[in-house]
Amino acid sequence: MVSYTIEDADGGAALDENMQQYRGDGYGVVDPEGGDLEVTIDSGTLGGASTLSVAAGDAYTAGTTHSVSSQSVSISGANPTDPRRDVVYVDSSGNIQVEDGTPEARDPEEGSLSRFEHFRPAPADLASTPAVVLAEVWVPAGVATISGADLRDRRTRALDVDSLVDDVATQSDLHTRYTNEEARDAAGAMATDGLVYDDANDELGLNVVASGPETLSSGEFLVDLGEPVTNGAGYSIFFGDSDGAKVAGEKTETGGNHAINIVETSTSVDNPTVEFWIVRFG
Repeated sequence: MVSYTIEDADGGAALDENMQQYRGDGYGVVDPEGGDLEVTIDSGTLGGASTLSVAAGDAYTAGTTHSVSSQSVSISGANPTDPRRDVVYVDSSGNIQVEDGTPEARDPEEGSLSRFEHFRPAPADLASTPAVVLAEVWVPAGVATISGADLRDRRTRALDVDSLVDDVATQSDLHTRYTNEEARDAAGAMATDGLVYDDANDELGLNVVASGPETLSSGEFLVDLGEPVTNGAGYSIFFGDSDGAKVAGEKTETGGNHAINIVETSTSVDNPTVEFWIVRFG
């Protein structure tokens, strides 16, 4: 696997890209939906010992599972003039860390964007620190405390790389899976869409309800489809060789059944033999 990282100076969403890279390398929270390693506001006081609380949980880092105990973390004091975005994460040794972002003026400066939608300040990119990212913290300029709106959950579920199995399927495997009883039943159900499973030939094909060749001894030939007109089905006709005659299929009825009348149209070929297939839909 070729690894790469992106830095904030590259002009991209560096942390987002690097999180995807690290996740593919087996970094993540084992059960984020279950509350593993959830970050919440504790005192909210910047520069103190208990700005945030991190719940206990398991983190997965490149083949190793770390059981992390609940604990408090500190976010350093605010910059007097510019905001910044810090990142709370679990490192490769299973320790919770905080990486300070670089204080910068907001970009764009105004508008309806939320704190975490601004291009600048960018969050710490962790370009040289493979990590399980837990949260982003927006630290406004010149404040003493932060609140819930300044906290963004960034946990993602781990991909357990040890559980990913490389397997190879042969054509025989695929054929067996395709032609088992359940597959045949499913294919048979598709007959309503003009398809049918042919058990004799072990293949899927068109749901042909009538076919020729037939000779048009009087310029036409009536095909009784043997299905009542009340069944709600539709039919299409396909032609093959017609001995040079131009022919068409006309939908009609006979004895209460659906029928197709095959008619020679603008030619005068003596008793042409016509190949045809009629397919049922619905």
